[in-house]
Amino acid sequence: MKRKKMIEKHLDPLIEIVLAILMAVTICTVFTGVVFRYVLLSPLAWTEEIARLCLVWMTFLGAYIAMRRDKHMYIQLFYDHFSLHWKKKIDIIGNAFLISFYILLIIYGNKYANAFMSDLSPYLEIPLGVSYMALPIAAFLLLIGTISRIYHMITSYHPDQRDSE
Repeated sequence: MKRKKMIEKHLDPLIEIVLAILMAVTICTVFTGVVFRYVLLSPLAWTEEIARLCLVWMTFLGAYIAMRRDKHMYIQLFYDHFSLHWKKKIDIIGNAFLISFYILLIIYGNKYANAFMSDLSPYLEIPLGVSYMALPIAAFLLLIGTISRIYHMITSYHPDQRDSE
């Protein structure tokens, strides 16, 4: 429980601040690009690169925040028909599969990002790997959050705690 509190208290607000900064940079960059393109008739190519980079990072970091707030979509068609006892087992097994998936994303995402670190973006000359690095970093955050979730499920479960279905 202490780990979950630590993540909620320190890591989540930090990620939310980073997301807010990325959103502000995206808005300012896109607005600047639109003004220069359609008002001043002198487009700036670099604005698209910054907006794309920010959007990629916002997407992956936002996936972590959505997971922490339990806002991802899920299908409850069969899940609702199980007892609380089986729901908890299904949740733990499902989260264990997610952990495996996140580990694969970390490994292969890191390889992919490193493969593109020597390639530079056309206008800003930022390594393209910086954009791709969002995947393994977000997967690592999702891994931490999922491990925390499983730990909480296991420690808060009592065998005699069953619903009366």
